[in-house]
Amino acid sequence: MTIGAVLLATLACRKFGSKGRTAPKVVPPTPIVVKTAPKWPLPPSAKVERVRQPQMGTVGTFVATPNPSPEPITGAIVPTAHGPAPATFGFRAAEAAAPIGAGDHFLVLARPGLWLVESESMATVARLVPNASGDVASSPDGKRFAYGACTRKKCAVHVREFPSLKTVVEVPVKSVSRLRFSTDGKLLAVSSVRHETATVVDVSTGKLHELSCGNDVNDATFIDTAKKWVAYSTDSDATVIRNWETKVPIFDSTGVMHSALGRGFDQNAVAYDAKRDVLFSGGNDDSVWRFEAVSTGAPTLIRYVAFGNDVEDIALLPNGDALVGLDSGTVSLLKPSGKIRTALGTPVPLISAGARLALDRRGYLLAVLNSAVWRWRPGDGLATRSTFFEPVVRFDADYTQSDVVLTANGRGAGFTLVVLRASLNPSDPLDVSTERLGTLKFSTHSPRTIAFNDGTRLFVGDGGNGKLVIYRLPLGKKLGAAKATAVPYQFMQRFVNADGNRIGHQAGSAVAELNATGERILGTLKGRERLQWDTKEKDWRACTFRKCRELK
Repeated sequence: MTIGAVLLATLACRKFGSKGRTAPKVVPPTPIVVKTAPKWPLPPSAKVERVRQPQMGTVGTFVATPNPSPEPITGAIVPTAHGPAPATFGFRAAEAAAPIGAGDHFLVLARPGLWLVESESMATVARLVPNASGDVASSPDGKRFAYGACTRKKCAVHVREFPSLKTVVEVPVKSVSRLRFSTDGKLLAVSSVRHETATVVDVSTGKLHELSCGNDVNDATFIDTAKKWVAYSTDSDATVIRNWETKVPIFDSTGVMHSALGRGFDQNAVAYDAKRDVLFSGGNDDSVWRFEAVSTGAPTLIRYVAFGNDVEDIALLPNGDALVGLDSGTVSLLKPSGKIRTALGTPVPLISAGARLALDRRGYLLAVLNSAVWRWRPGDGLATRSTFFEPVVRFDADYTQSDVVLTANGRGAGFTLVVLRASLNPSDPLDVSTERLGTLKFSTHSPRTIAFNDGTRLFVGDGGNGKLVIYRLPLGKKLGAAKATAVPYQFMQRFVNADGNRIGHQAGSAVAELNATGERILGTLKGRERLQWDTKEKDWRACTFRKCRELK
């Protein structure tokens, strides 16, 4: 039996300790013929960037490990108008997903763009838009999709037909946080966190109805298009229903949730069940609230159900159940009775993972959990994850004009960091794989990265014996081994930049110089003296507020 088969068998047999939690069914992968083009012909005028080698999805239960994988990661090089380098490296991290067409494809908004994915194989087919941002949503019939596109100066919402990719409408908005179509696909609700607005767009005409909400708007959905009612959730601990044409408030829950819990919390998500006339709201109070008789204009708060994490998104099943995406990177199933069970994912400790949910026409859930993309069928628990989109990785980036070096916590305890490098001038900027250079090991605290004019980098930190340990990385070369030094280490150490070719290091009264090839002890400070570089004499000095002296 192969290692992969053993792992799959282990996952399939794993039992969860929490009461009521059941693991999604895990099935062994079968050979899949991955096509390099969509099943439908793209029109000659469509601007589509082909993916050279689409990847088959993997089957599994777990979303991520507590720490990012030390393996090389993929992403893209994105030009920048400002910053430390002419371009930056962006992980291919998913932010939202939406079904499209008859159910055989779906869209993924991921830095840096909008991607088309085959549903069954989870194979990435093409990159449709290079600069999509904010959110992606599709009309209920799957014939149209909308996405945000923002630059430093302006933002717009684009609505396109599928599969022709023909532009239906493009409208300017202040910013894009969430997008939701009406049930007939004729209207689009745009939420804006940064500009505190909820905007309704008439897809046919491009006409805008903007509601100024006085607080960050995290989500908005339609209640009754005939009455022109839209509901939105805000950071003021409120779920509000307003007429988007007259702007008259219909219902405002301000104070209701606050009085129930004794304090206010941001509300992140809303969802409306028109069949049962029920409005759901959830947020940083770790709860989902249920309002009934919404169409009367005076909803009744029936109950709230507490979860263990912030509620990020809510998707409603036809039978009245609610799927709740949590900040832990998991999805829970909420029954009308208030019963909860974990549906998908494994909590990621100490990481704000987030969740975005969407249901397709075949009853599958598309879930973006911890920046990875999952497709899950509630009926039999089949869970499939794409290998094309990277789980979130927290990293420090250091740029030169030609490359970027990334350091991130690796697996295991302690201060072990993985070092990765990517070129800022690759042959294919949309498909870049980082080079793994090695690992850094320190006794306490995260290291400091120092860059010199020639591109050499130093990673300096606690060697465990009260002395500084240094790893050197010359530009374009391999990572050097750890070098123990005679330079003292101190938690509150101070670094002084001289001229780009040398760095002063002050640990208490002991001072030293670090450069691209070595280090040297400078001497000892007295009293309140601090290390300072003398630009005229091109040398280090020990200085107080009034005078400086030569170091000995």
